[in-house]
Amino acid sequence: MGRFLKYFLILLVSIILLLWVYIQSHQPVLRGKLEIPQLTSQVDTYFDEYGIPHIYADNAKDAFRAFGYLHAQDRLFQMDLMRRVGGGRLSEIIGDDMKETDAFFRTLGTNRKAKEDAVRFENAPQQIKEITLAYLEGVNEFVRNGKHPLEYRVLGADPEEFTVEDVYCIAGYMAYSFAYALRTDPLVQDFYDKLGPEYLRSLDLAVTNDILPLDTLRGDSVVPDSLTPQLSLVQPFFPDMLPVPMLQGSNGWALGASKTLSGKVMLSNDTHIKYSAPGTWYEAHIEYPGFGFYGNFISGIPVALVGHTRNHAWGLTMFEDDDSDFFVERFANADSSATVYKDSLEARVAKYSETVKVKGGVDTTFTVYETIHGVLINNHLPIKSDVPISMYWNYTALNNELLEAFHMMNRADNLEDFEKGVEMIASPGLNVTYGDASGNIAQWSASKLILRSDSSDGKLYGKGYASGWNFKDYYSFDANPKTINPERDFVHSANQMHDSTEGELYPGYYAPETRADRIEELLKNQSNATVESAKEAMLDHVSATEADVAHVLAEIIRHSGAVFTNTEEMALEKLELWGGAHDLRDVEPTIYYKFLYHTLLNSLQDEVGDEVFQKLFSTHLLKRSYPKMFREPASPWWDDVKTSAKIETRESIVLKSFQKSVMELEDELGADIQSWTWDRVHSLEHPHVFSAVSILKEFFHVGPFPSTGGNETVNNAGFIFNGNGEYIAHYGPAMRIVIDFADIENAVSILPTGNSGNVMSPHYSDQAEMYVNGKFRKMKMNKKEIGKSNNHLVLLPAQKEE
Repeated sequence: MGRFLKYFLILLVSIILLLWVYIQSHQPVLRGKLEIPQLTSQVDTYFDEYGIPHIYADNAKDAFRAFGYLHAQDRLFQMDLMRRVGGGRLSEIIGDDMKETDAFFRTLGTNRKAKEDAVRFENAPQQIKEITLAYLEGVNEFVRNGKHPLEYRVLGADPEEFTVEDVYCIAGYMAYSFAYALRTDPLVQDFYDKLGPEYLRSLDLAVTNDILPLDTLRGDSVVPDSLTPQLSLVQPFFPDMLPVPMLQGSNGWALGASKTLSGKVMLSNDTHIKYSAPGTWYEAHIEYPGFGFYGNFISGIPVALVGHTRNHAWGLTMFEDDDSDFFVERFANADSSATVYKDSLEARVAKYSETVKVKGGVDTTFTVYETIHGVLINNHLPIKSDVPISMYWNYTALNNELLEAFHMMNRADNLEDFEKGVEMIASPGLNVTYGDASGNIAQWSASKLILRSDSSDGKLYGKGYASGWNFKDYYSFDANPKTINPERDFVHSANQMHDSTEGELYPGYYAPETRADRIEELLKNQSNATVESAKEAMLDHVSATEADVAHVLAEIIRHSGAVFTNTEEMALEKLELWGGAHDLRDVEPTIYYKFLYHTLLNSLQDEVGDEVFQKLFSTHLLKRSYPKMFREPASPWWDDVKTSAKIETRESIVLKSFQKSVMELEDELGADIQSWTWDRVHSLEHPHVFSAVSILKEFFHVGPFPSTGGNETVNNAGFIFNGNGEYIAHYGPAMRIVIDFADIENAVSILPTGNSGNVMSPHYSDQAEMYVNGKFRKMKMNKKEIGKSNNHLVLLPAQKEE
């Protein structure tokens, strides 16, 4: 027995030692010396206590070679996934499960667009070419000689080297995550066709007209089956949940000198993105002669999308303008080589053969048809269509100058130069919030805005075969919403509909004004704002909109004449008095969201069906519409169309929903209403692409954590409405940043997980608990302070042989 125990202990120690060696050898290298053959001079990198690299180089090329290497060291697998999403190549390493995703992006054409942009890159300004190619040299040096992350071992795959085309594939994936039209317009068209315009009048479509000026397409566009091409050989697919982060919204504001205690400009930004492990943003600080910059970078992109120098700073929110339209097409001949255009003309149809290569499976080849308006998208519509539907999208239709735009914004010396960079952004639409050390603040809505014909405001399908349905032109950038140094001395954006374009509000897929109104309330009377007050504003979890909706519903119930149980009476009283807070120990949001879900279910599902009802939750359309609809007792949505013998009223639907909600909460959370606290039902977590595999989830998954906030609170912890009473926030702030130009070297930030995407790194999830608890850390730019770090990595050029 003693000998057995001895051998067992030796074996156990050996296993632990081997595991320790493996983990140590696969962690990012943070100290010592590394040889990077492409370097021309030594680069010193200091990693702070959160693993953020502070890179000091003698020239731009070496700085970006080093940055590319270090970025790949921390985020290679994420880089790989993102380029494969945009290129339609996930199936090559993941297998059959991603086949439909790949077919979707190949249908959209982000892969073809990336090839075009890579060719155009050859004519890009020299400085952009130099830093991009240097960045890719660094990335590829790590691909060739670095320790690849564990994910590749699990998948049995090896990474390929990166190209300029891959950079643009990543840009294409990013642009798609902004494209709300594909989630929204087909639903609106379906409601219009099946239910009629009276149902749409109860919805808030974020358009300028009260009544859509379009006749129905019902029965108007059907073409003979012989003229309808085979659209795809894969199963219909609508990708709402991708294995990489997707952008959802954001908050951003800038305060002028008269609003701050320091007398200097302050800028705050938190971009709202799908939670994931790793998170979206990678922080890095880069210094070389003539340039000092701290940025938030997307994996695989060499320029920062958010960042600051000692002289200027900016943040982003989604503009959410309407940059896509759908058209019913008629084919002019049986070989589908042309469509009818302007009633009698013919427009050539381009055809692209696309092949999805599948690891361990059968490759799939299909044909993409591109009309004069855009690609046929039938297989990826959330609502089936029996007629050919094409999709126009600004991103694939216009020149892509995102690298040039953000390069100019990264290096701008003043507001005027910065604005030139903003003007270059054609798609996706972005609100850019700006502040500088000279006291300027500004905000621009950047996008190439479509000037539509009088027949269309972009929410219903256009008649691609008829006259009068094509775009007139694009607005000039001067017509875009913008504010520069306003008299009120602050600007803010929370994805709301912004100021006028050519005297009109521009249609889009805007978030409800809930966050924007709350930010306005918090900022408008400030005259001594500080970094601490900005943090408090970012963490605010009060929704006046949801409180107002709760009061409207409670009033309906109170006047119903119903007799309530004790628990129902207490629940009703809480709704009547609720101020909209979503703190961990609050009971009201637990009651409210269960009640809200059942009210929506009982009013909408009978008309639209369960599948479409669930798809509504991924749109801003629903969030904008229910506060309006609940105030309309005559809305047709209240009647249950399945009960022909009677007409349901708002009162009967709301009362039934309330009583069912209280009954379910008692079953799920117990009889004591005071125990129905928000922390029991609302949490956030950061899933990894391997989280769906139970044996791997514990290793890669981060969370869950009980979370304050809710849908469209400033501290946005967004979840999908559901009836099971568990609300897992699937998106929220992907970083929080506060910058005071009175102390630029001590700006603060926080990331949801950590700066590294390497699960072996101590910085994979070291910020996760800080984030959920509302803590921040410094974004260091002071070299003396940075140089005290024990983690000093010296990157050296190749040694010359004697």
